Amino acid sequence: MDSEHDEFGRFEYGIPPAKNGDYVFLLHMIKSLKSTGKGAIILPHGVLFRGNKEADIRRNLVKRGLIKGVIGLPANLFYGTGIPACILIIDKSMHMHVVDLPWWMPAAST
Repeated sequence: MDSEHDEFGRFEYGIPPAKNGDYVFLLHMIKSLKSTGKGAIILPHGVLFRGNKEADIRRNLVKRGLIKGVIGLPANLFYGTGIPACILIIDKSMHMHVVDLPWWMPAAST
């Protein structure tokens, strides 16, 4: 795949690293939503903290008001993996109005 010349325009917020598909999946979902669409995506918890290209994409999504909220999930919630996860709440209609910071809901027990 040539991300520089993507025929669907999925990488307007940045080009993710080639060896990690989390942000490719997220950007594909965002592009697939209608202009006022809403969606939720479950991803590994690491997408919230990784740096470099992924930090740039995350910063762009927050600045444009696309990430409405984040729900942090505990480790060992899903069969076959022990890593913590998160649910990103996407709202494309939010970027047309005043941009607020996303809300955060920790759903992991301590």
